[in-house]
Amino acid sequence: MVKQNMTDIIKNIINDNESADSEKHKELLEIIESSHIVDIAEILEKLTEKERKLLYEEMTPDALAELIPELALEFQEELILIVDNEKLKKMFGEMADDDIADIFGELSEREVKHLMKLLDREEQEEVETLINYDTHTAGGLMTTDFFSVESGTKIRDVIANIKRYGDEAEMVYYVYVTDIETEKLLGVASLKDLLINKQEIVIDRVMKENIVHVKTDTDQEEVAELFSKYDLLAVPVLDEEDRVAGIITVDDIIDVIKEEATEDIYAMAGLSEEENENSNSIVSAVKIRLPWLMVSFFGELFSALIMKKFGGVIAQLVTLSFFVPLIMAMGGNSGSQSSAVMVRKIAMGEGTFAKLKKYLIKETMAGLFLGAISGIMIGIIVYMVHSMSMEGMELGIIIGTALFVAVSCAAVFGTFIPLIFDKFNIDPAVASGPFITTLNDIGGILIYFTLASVMLKLNS
Repeated sequence: MVKQNMTDIIKNIINDNESADSEKHKELLEIIESSHIVDIAEILEKLTEKERKLLYEEMTPDALAELIPELALEFQEELILIVDNEKLKKMFGEMADDDIADIFGELSEREVKHLMKLLDREEQEEVETLINYDTHTAGGLMTTDFFSVESGTKIRDVIANIKRYGDEAEMVYYVYVTDIETEKLLGVASLKDLLINKQEIVIDRVMKENIVHVKTDTDQEEVAELFSKYDLLAVPVLDEEDRVAGIITVDDIIDVIKEEATEDIYAMAGLSEEENENSNSIVSAVKIRLPWLMVSFFGELFSALIMKKFGGVIAQLVTLSFFVPLIMAMGGNSGSQSSAVMVRKIAMGEGTFAKLKKYLIKETMAGLFLGAISGIMIGIIVYMVHSMSMEGMELGIIIGTALFVAVSCAAVFGTFIPLIFDKFNIDPAVASGPFITTLNDIGGILIYFTLASVMLKLNS
């Protein structure tokens, strides 16, 4: 409600034809300065292009530098097109190199070439280095704006340098200590370490040498796991020679966690993150969804062929066909539950068989118990519906046994398939989508009618 009121206020100021431009300018600046930049970014998306243009023009380069990283890609491109080069140059001068690299990485080569001219030589080199890293690696996430000192520097001098140059760094809570000759990382000291120790001692005496670090090619998911495991605010990124290439801060990792969670959710539905990126494209949606729909299509077609093969059994006891949806649904749910647990364990870094052994046993046993409970329940219900007759008992045993086997097998499938996918470097989240559902449908029907066929022959 507050944001909606703020949006209306900004719209009214911009569209007020009676007020002088100077009054509008003053009112807009007051709102921008008193509001959080993330709220301004959300408000901008609700304005018209004309209204956004006026707001961009009113904002200072400093404010734009804070705003642009928070905007969606389409609005970033719009801002760059609308704002004049002089203002863009000042804006880039106030931005962190990694934020500039993130934006440039989404633009065309022609646009990047033009915008590079607005950066000074040092910024150009830093941004070009960052752009060359894969966006999903530590190198693509890191910032080169960090604070480091040489080994042997006194704490007094470190603090003095932080006061002098600290505003140029992304974070000054950690100070990285490097070798004077090789520039290799030797240790890290926190701001707390510097403040509680004597000012005359060298930083080497208070630094920690057992440093949690990553390489430039470390996958972003692995980096996120390190932050979660060690409760870090930042982690140094080392190059091939163990020199500090940059640091990754926790705010960037929050974005990674959100991105990875989104990716897994899409994968569970048999989609990809490209669906979200091209949300307005019908052709893109069809291309992305069609392959997994075809898996479901041919899988269920195979299920229909299985039912046709057992047509004689169905003709002999038509009631069997009434319970096909139940068998398929229960098997599918059991498999999805087990696979969700295993996918989560794999995502938490517990992907080895030794670590997962107890969960494999637990999920298998849980599947057996759930199958037994479901099978007994449906057997009793079928028996009672058929007036507790001998035919009802036989049918109850057939359907109950089939449901028990189907639910148990589905739990086993759901437990092991994510592991197999992970073994072959396929995203295990996919196993929770159409693949496992289709597999359970086929398996459930095959088990159901095979058991029914065998038991009917035994009873004949």
